[in-house]
Amino acid sequence: MVRFYNSLQFRLTISFILLILLITGLTYFSTYNEAKKALKETVREELTEVVGIASTQVKGDILKRMLLLKSGDEETTEYKEIAGFLLGLRKNSKDLANFYVLRREGDKMFFLVDDAYLETPDDFAKIGEEYTAYDEALIHGFTAATASPEFYTDKWGTFLSGYAPLKDETGNTVAIIGVDMAVEKVLDKQKFIGSLLYIIIGLSIVIAGLIILFFSRTIIKDIKNLTKATSRISQGELDVQLPEIKSRNEIYELNEGLKSVVAAVEFLKDVAVEKNNERKK
Repeated sequence: MVRFYNSLQFRLTISFILLILLITGLTYFSTYNEAKKALKETVREELTEVVGIASTQVKGDILKRMLLLKSGDEETTEYKEIAGFLLGLRKNSKDLANFYVLRREGDKMFFLVDDAYLETPDDFAKIGEEYTAYDEALIHGFTAATASPEFYTDKWGTFLSGYAPLKDETGNTVAIIGVDMAVEKVLDKQKFIGSLLYIIIGLSIVIAGLIILFFSRTIIKDIKNLTKATSRISQGELDVQLPEIKSRNEIYELNEGLKSVVAAVEFLKDVAVEKNNERKK
């Protein structure tokens, strides 16, 4: 008896499953990488849109009050009200980390307001604190709403950020508003996509494996029946009932060919018997 691991059914099933794993594995990594890129671009577009809308909410009177803030004003009612206004903008989305406003002096950037003051008073950007971790995207934010192209890291964490200009009554850009999304939020979304792809691919492999197993069992069943029949024929049993092969495939053709062989052998047997009888007469 053929051991199961040497059987054609086992080898066919394993071969096809390995092939499916290879194809799905390559598909997974390709799809996942493209999905991550697409997700990052979607987040950048969302940040650009959010910060652009937020910049329209900073009216002239609020902007004037911001520009009058000076170092040490963090404990004033004025600062807390403005920080509260920015915090209110952020509360519209659970994925945002914080809103802040910076002004530019030459090639240097300085914070005016950071809404993190109201949640983490021991870890926020103070008025007049220089910001040195900015990139070209922040500079472009003085012209139009934009977002950082890649994750960046500063002393507060790793983020993707959006920036938009704040203009006075004359249309001059006097400051910039920024909004952050923590890397953890983006990674959570990427993990969700990865898990979803795992589930889809896993189910696909299981379903494909079951289909392969079903068809391989059907094929092997026909082969086994045909093998039993040929074994009996080889032992001289010509009255063997050959199996009925429904599938019009190579096994069907082999079975039909075997029928012809059996018919020919029976014919030759009958001829031999007839000649033998004639000799006896």
